Formats: sequence, structure tokens, C-alpha cells
Amino acid sequence: MTIDRRFAIVIGINDYTSKPLEYCVNDALSVSKILEEKCYFKHDDIFPITSDNKNPTKDISGYLDNALKYI
Repeated sequence: MTIDRRFAIVIGINDYTSKPLEYCVNDALSVSKILEEKCYFKHDDIFPITSDNKNPTKDISGYLDNALKYI
């Protein structure tokens, strides 16, 4: 069976200024893992974009632009 090349951009943001969330980053990372293990996406074709102390929400759009340019 031949599988066409596919790409995924998976975004999870926890650190909102008001009412931060707790599980979006974990969910995004889990979806990325499932895409690779169960849906046969290549690791390099999955772009998990998450927010944390090192990657604040304001940087998310830059990461998205980079992923779109790569694809």
C-alpha cells in the first residue's frame, strides 16, 4: 500500500492571559504522536506548535508561518 505524503500542523495553546487552559499542549502532543504511530505520517511532516514558558502565545504565528512555508 502506497501512502501519499501528508502534512499536519497541530496547535496547542495553554498560556492565555485570562483563563489559561491546562490540557491543550498535552492534547496537541498526543495528536502528533497518534498521527505518526497510527496514521503513518512521517515525523518530519508533523508540525506541533505549542505554547509554554519558552514559546509564549505571541510567537505562535511565527511558527505557523514557518511550517506553512516548509509545506
